[in-house]
Amino acid sequence: SSGINAEYGKNFFSTLISLVVRAEKYLNVEVGSPFQEGLFKYVLKHPGDAIDLFLKELHEPSMNRMFYNFLNHKNGGPLRTHLCNNAMNLLGAISQHTHEGDYNAISDISQRYQEVLFQGTLICSLLVKHDPDFLNKHREIVTHLRNVWNQPQLQERFKNPDKLQIPTHQWREPKLLAKCLLRYLQCNPHDYELLFQLLRIYDAIYVPNIKFLQHHIQHNVIEGFSIDQRRACFFKFVEIFQLPNIQDRPPRWSQELKGKILQHIIVPMFQYSFERKDTERLIEG
Repeated sequence: SSGINAEYGKNFFSTLISLVVRAEKYLNVEVGSPFQEGLFKYVLKHPGDAIDLFLKELHEPSMNRMFYNFLNHKNGGPLRTHLCNNAMNLLGAISQHTHEGDYNAISDISQRYQEVLFQGTLICSLLVKHDPDFLNKHREIVTHLRNVWNQPQLQERFKNPDKLQIPTHQWREPKLLAKCLLRYLQCNPHDYELLFQLLRIYDAIYVPNIKFLQHHIQHNVIEGFSIDQRRACFFKFVEIFQLPNIQDRPPRWSQELKGKILQHIIVPMFQYSFERKDTERLIEG
């Protein structure tokens, strides 16, 4: 009996949200909708069912906007907490929609695939905003975000959004990804590979302001690293620089990226050490 009631409740909930979404669309009142505040109160009473439903509809923009509004609501703490405590459900939903796993087998990234990856990034960004330690507690999410960030086809999207007809609301995806990964890096400064990989943001033509990353590199890396950290960072770069192309599969370290690492991290880091007369300690350890 309880199982029947639970199933009935889920069906009712799904029908209710679908009706609200359709009504907003027909009345063209999604922004400032009079329906969402009442629905939100009902959602708070059933956070698990609500999140399960929204995650099943990650490819649907209208549902995503409603989900984001509810998560970002000033009283949305119970929803965010439930999602944080069940973060693997978010990964599972993304995987189900995109068949994630072999990123490089994807030659033609569909609009649905793009939308789901973007929404996953957007939700992670929101959770990080409300809980700065979220990624540190969920390393599987970090792995997913890194895979998205380093995926060759998605990097191409960032470089040529007009040519590839990327929807304008997705233009901020690289900045959202970079800010999430940077937050994780701030808690894990010894992850030098991630530090290097973040320099790919220089290729994203619709990210006009990357001062957040430049500030981190200047103050936390160039000026903030200890001698041992600078040495470790340098030797990690040497290891990557000497990596034979045949071992770099899928290709993660292009000559262009290696040049950016030298330009923005290695050379300024050594210059700062030389100016502080730390040369001998830096070289000899």
